[in-house]
Amino acid sequence: MKTTITIERDDQEIEVGITGRYTPPCKGGRDRHGFQSEPDDPAEMEIEDAKVVETGADIELTDKEMDQAEEALWEQLEDARTDYIVARAAARREDWR
Repeated sequence: MKTTITIERDDQEIEVGITGRYTPPCKGGRDRHGFQSEPDDPAEMEIEDAKVVETGADIELTDKEMDQAEEALWEQLEDARTDYIVARAAARREDWR
């Protein structure tokens, strides 16, 4: 996944291109009776790369900027899910006609 965020450094705004990887949640192990034997793994968003848009140079993000980048990626994922659901619903309406 890719997105862009704006960060501020030395009173200057910098556009940063973010590449991230989404890992969906995974159900933990269950025993033969269906009881949980291992915890479920939550969904994760990992920042793989951050580059200054203008120059293409790598940039190291602060913890606060990493949080901002992750939030932007989560929002992008949620927007994509919503768009998908709306498109599927519209296609189903058309099928009913």
